[in-house]
Amino acid sequence: MLNDEHYRGRLQLFNNISPANLSLLISDLREEDRGVYWCSTEKERIYIRLYVKGCELVKKTGVERVTGFTGESVVLPCVCTDLQDKPKSVKWEFNRINYFQEIYPEQTGHHRNRVKLVSNNAPGNLSLLISDLTEEDQGKYTCSVQDDRTYFRLSVKVGRRETSTHSRKTDTTPPSEPPQSRRCGENVITQGHQDCEGKPEDRTEPDVVTFCTK
Repeated sequence: MLNDEHYRGRLQLFNNISPANLSLLISDLREEDRGVYWCSTEKERIYIRLYVKGCELVKKTGVERVTGFTGESVVLPCVCTDLQDKPKSVKWEFNRINYFQEIYPEQTGHHRNRVKLVSNNAPGNLSLLISDLTEEDQGKYTCSVQDDRTYFRLSVKVGRRETSTHSRKTDTTPPSEPPQSRRCGENVITQGHQDCEGKPEDRTEPDVVTFCTK
């Protein structure tokens, strides 16, 4: 390892400070550093297995269901628990008839030129955007990072998504009719009408008056 180009500038021994301390410090850890290491002296050898924890996908219960509409776009959400974790590789696959076909980064089949990752600003956001949806896009999808996977089932409906509109209500209120004659002594609301004495009421505010027939 000490002469391996892969580890150049990333290794440090402690035996220059303490001769009996043969520990090794690996800096700037990478996913490809994981594996089995061993330290050997003239008399013995010890083995150490190193696990490098990279992107861990946010787990969903079972298969996540997503619905889209033909002609529109849809996002299949796949993210690392830490959005700053950048996985070494990510792969999206499509399975419609019990066969998984890679559609990202290798774009194949009818998904060609219609899929891309949503965001490059957050390395751990691996969500897939599918544009110009067709009925053929309906089926199962898998997002894979190393041995970690999340599963999706996409349903594609024909037609575009309905936008919320305010329905126009028809005004069924009948046209106003002239006030009907009432017998003297009945109270009605009036404005500027004659009273029972035949005198006009010169008021700007509605009032309760007595109205009668002649």
